[in-house]
Amino acid sequence: MKTTNIYLTLALSFALALTSCVHDDDYSIPNVEIEEPNIEANTTISIVKDMYAGSLVDFNEANNEGELIIEGYVVSNDEAGNFYKVLIIQDKPEDPTAAIQLDVDVTSLYALYKPGQKVYVKLNGLGMDELNSVLHIGEIDGTSVGRISAFTYDDYIIRSAEVATIVPKVITPSEFNDNYINMLVQIDNMQLNSSEVGEPYANADNTFTVNRYLKNCEDNSQTILRNSGFADFKNELFPIGQGSIVAVFSKYNSDYQLFIRDTNDVMFDDERCTPGAYEPTDPVSLPYTQDFEGNYVDGQDLSIEGWYTTSASGGAEVFTLEKYNNNFFAQAQAFGSEESSMEAWLVSPGLVIDALTSNPVLSFGTIDGYNNGNPLTVYVSTDFSGDVTAANWTQLNPVISSTNPNGYGSTFIDSGELDLSAYVGETIFVGFKYKGGTSSITTTIQIDDFYAGPSTNTGGNNGGGSSSAEGLAFLGGDFENYNAFISGLNSFGIKDYATQSTGNGVDGSTALSLITAGTTGNDYVFTALANSDLPSTYSKIKFALKGTSDKTISINLYKADGTYYRFNLGDITTSATILASASNQYAGVINTAGEWIEITLDLSGITDLNISDTTKDFLALKIGKEVAYNLYLDNFTIE
Repeated sequence: MKTTNIYLTLALSFALALTSCVHDDDYSIPNVEIEEPNIEANTTISIVKDMYAGSLVDFNEANNEGELIIEGYVVSNDEAGNFYKVLIIQDKPEDPTAAIQLDVDVTSLYALYKPGQKVYVKLNGLGMDELNSVLHIGEIDGTSVGRISAFTYDDYIIRSAEVATIVPKVITPSEFNDNYINMLVQIDNMQLNSSEVGEPYANADNTFTVNRYLKNCEDNSQTILRNSGFADFKNELFPIGQGSIVAVFSKYNSDYQLFIRDTNDVMFDDERCTPGAYEPTDPVSLPYTQDFEGNYVDGQDLSIEGWYTTSASGGAEVFTLEKYNNNFFAQAQAFGSEESSMEAWLVSPGLVIDALTSNPVLSFGTIDGYNNGNPLTVYVSTDFSGDVTAANWTQLNPVISSTNPNGYGSTFIDSGELDLSAYVGETIFVGFKYKGGTSSITTTIQIDDFYAGPSTNTGGNNGGGSSSAEGLAFLGGDFENYNAFISGLNSFGIKDYATQSTGNGVDGSTALSLITAGTTGNDYVFTALANSDLPSTYSKIKFALKGTSDKTISINLYKADGTYYRFNLGDITTSATILASASNQYAGVINTAGEWIEITLDLSGITDLNISDTTKDFLALKIGKEVAYNLYLDNFTIE
């Protein structure tokens, strides 16, 4: 009996040891003593990265001479939850030249692969591909690279006994480039954007990943910091001072971004700086144009050489650079600002109006959004030197967009040519003043296509915060202004499982996430009302889609009499054009393989949609019952 009890105790202990490695179907790693492996690297991370030529690399096929082995030092750390199932290594602990991401289907990787841990990676049997501008190494899954299995990862990633001290590579925002991707870097003179002071690292009430925007005190540039909604520190308030940040450098499409390992990486212990102080630049000769295009971050405070934005009311709100339909423009708005009285200025560089300029004029374009009053006035000054309240300003009389109370205009409205001949022989500054506040005017104003020079008799060029050919199909149809979206729905509102998802939209914008394990009926997720900006003629509705679902989605487009056309997506793996059907159907599955695709609803021959009665329905989104949906939707437009 005693022997039997001993065997039973040992069996139970062994079972407990096994189950302790599994939590919620995620495999974590028990700590094990390290024995120096008998292995040597025979290539480098840099050489391996150079193998990528735009398509998946199969390391079995890439090397005909035997096994490929690289070595590197771990710089990621998933202990705090800001990294998930990835191991990031660089080639040297100090002054690295290359780094790479390993995708591993295991959590708690820090237990074995601590920061500074030297590892060898056997590449045969693995592959490499690029996703959103970042190279990943993992197991080949068809035509893509997935995570290395929890059952085999330690056959590929071999620990050395060496644990080095990682010295972050010190860089400045002006030096950002793809060579630094996945390296541990340090950036000095950084602080949280003033509009986000007082915010936590991420959202306390959900698990969405959040962008926080960091300002550089030297050049006023803005950098994205990505914080997971599953991070242990997500509820902690972000430090309000300035200083240095250590992070893994990364990229999402065209946007560089940072990932900290935990809050010890944020060393903002010094007093905040005041970036954006006026710095005089040499005046510019005419003709001069500014279209606000460049390698900017959508939403950053406007920081373009020669231009100056400031708050004359002492608040944090200034003009920002925004992007829509791949077009940047300057924007100001009091909506959501928490400033009851807001006065923001945008001032041009000095413009030399010399006698050689024939018929000098000024022009620009504007779009207004959710207009509840006109906040913008435009001025000229000849004595501006950095203080907008001390300069003498002469008001101009441009045409300013002001006709969109329920959404955004579809094209930039030309200001007309504003005569500058009175200023020949002088240097002038053009000032745009936005005056409003949460208790008064909250209208959004967008400015683009600034021009000063000889008269052309055609005014400024057309830009677009949205384009006339591709206006939003319903209020808030790009989900950036979620309040507008919600306000444009019928009385049934939106289902709880459909929410705004910041950072998960097209190009890192905002999307609508639709995530549910199943519903009891074929749900109307939301129904959007018609709005005054719908075009009188149309040929298609488009939207972006990403994700998976075990049934498809169906969309209703309503006529003025309340009946509707039905569009069923069916099986979807790539971009597709959908024709109207006789009834709502949910047969089919969606799997976009993690990529954004474009869905087009073909409206050919349809001429009786409800485009005028804003009290009635225009578009409804429906899903099938009793199955899982994990989808993101973005940019519903009508042409």
